[in-house]
Amino acid sequence: MGIEKNKIKKVSKNFFKSFKDFISKGNVMDLAVAVIIGAAFGAIITSLVNDLLMPLITTLLGGNSVDYLYFVIPPVPWARPVVDPIMIDGQIINGTPIYYGRFLQAIINFLIISFVLFLIVKVLIQHKQYKQKLADEEKAKTAPLEIPDDIKLLMEIRDALRELKPHVNDEPNNDLS
Repeated sequence: MGIEKNKIKKVSKNFFKSFKDFISKGNVMDLAVAVIIGAAFGAIITSLVNDLLMPLITTLLGGNSVDYLYFVIPPVPWARPVVDPIMIDGQIINGTPIYYGRFLQAIINFLIISFVLFLIVKVLIQHKQYKQKLADEEKAKTAPLEIPDDIKLLMEIRDALRELKPHVNDEPNNDLS
């Protein structure tokens, strides 16, 4: 019995140690921050859609909310009659309503969220490229000029000729006499 308790303690200690190592890695922390920011971003987008865009779309549709668009499937003759009648917009519906407006609302939400995320990613990528371009330009300003290989070869030839004829100087002789 005592051996099993020691084994269980050892296994649980190793498990919690490996869990602690896993949690303390940077990627997990980055993921946790991303999830929290994503939830906050989702709330902002939901408010954008529900409070700003959907009222505009509702106005364009003549005052009918997209959420409540539906059609009714009439009952089939061989089915049991509906026990609890459904009331929509003050009318008793004889059949089954299919709320396709809710599906349209979900599609609109998805498209808006996707578009906003696309814009954010695009701006971040452009910003990163701009920063990289500035860093490259700064590096190019501070880096010494690289002498091409053919110029290096010509310089070596010049230096070799100087060693052969020490009395020849770098300035051309303009004396024609």
